[in-house]
Amino acid sequence: MAYTSSVGFGTATPPTSAPCASSVVISQIYGGGGNSGATYKNDFIELHNRGGTAVNLAGWSVQYASATGTTWLVTNLSGTLAPGGYFLVQQAGGSSGMALPASDATGTTNMSASAGKIALVNATAALSGGCPSGAKILDFVGYGTTATCFKGSGVAPGASSAAQSTQRLAAACTDTGDNKADFATASVAPRNSATMASACACAGDITGNESDQPYELDFCNVQSPVSLTVSASAMTPVIYGRAYEAGVTEAADASVTLKVEVGFGPANINPTTQSGWQFFPATYNAQMGNDDEYKGSFLAPALPGAYRYAYRMTLDGTRWTYCDLNGAGSGAGLSFEVTQLPALTVVP
Repeated sequence: MAYTSSVGFGTATPPTSAPCASSVVISQIYGGGGNSGATYKNDFIELHNRGGTAVNLAGWSVQYASATGTTWLVTNLSGTLAPGGYFLVQQAGGSSGMALPASDATGTTNMSASAGKIALVNATAALSGGCPSGAKILDFVGYGTTATCFKGSGVAPGASSAAQSTQRLAAACTDTGDNKADFATASVAPRNSATMASACACAGDITGNESDQPYELDFCNVQSPVSLTVSASAMTPVIYGRAYEAGVTEAADASVTLKVEVGFGPANINPTTQSGWQFFPATYNAQMGNDDEYKGSFLAPALPGAYRYAYRMTLDGTRWTYCDLNGAGSGAGLSFEVTQLPALTVVP
């Protein structure tokens, strides 16, 4: 049976609304805590705020039911989840493995590693039934082949060992509304509110490229390196990008009106029109003629595979010009091309 959420994936250029704002999702599920061969002593549920607005979690809960069960076990939440932030909910544990990072909430639910159902709810009363529905359910994940309820076309994969967890793709930025498409298993890697925030590129971010509007930068690019190979969950080398905007970047030092980010996403996803990318703040590096040069880096995703990286820049904090290797912007002959984004190869 499939559960359909009212909050799902959307693309538009430019969008008429901002569906990624205040978009909290279930980002990681670990039910192998304390089991033989476990990496960590405790089970956990991790949340991620994909949006650009802080979210008050007071009155919310995460709830767990077994794969075929109808009884829901409730863990109440509190506190505020920062934009791009993570929230770690510790659950029951055992004797094997190491301690989790500091949790942001604590429950006593004993979760299955291989199959189960998790709901994020904006209420604290227990759900009922094997496949609950309603507007109070903000996100839902059925994982493992025996789960009787899920979101979209199929279940998310269940972990095959106590060293794995079920993880939302692209560092928890992917949300197509389909558990089967949005999750994979990888080495468990819990994140809490102290983890560096990771803002996602979502449909609420207006794309400036090819708009012929004043908010599109005259020129920007990914300067170097032209490709990267990085180990999973390792920090990338420094990535450089440049920007030119008449009347803005010619003066020495950073412009107060220019915001710059560097990020990555799946190799087949266009960050100007689709969700699934995540971006991190870049910092001013040097004046290069009339250009401002920026530098930044990020933690590579935990799941090995093929990705791409890019810069994006904005003059007003909302409308972004995305930058590739051969240059993008409103200048003559410039356009953004996914095929011109540098390749990021993530290896085990």
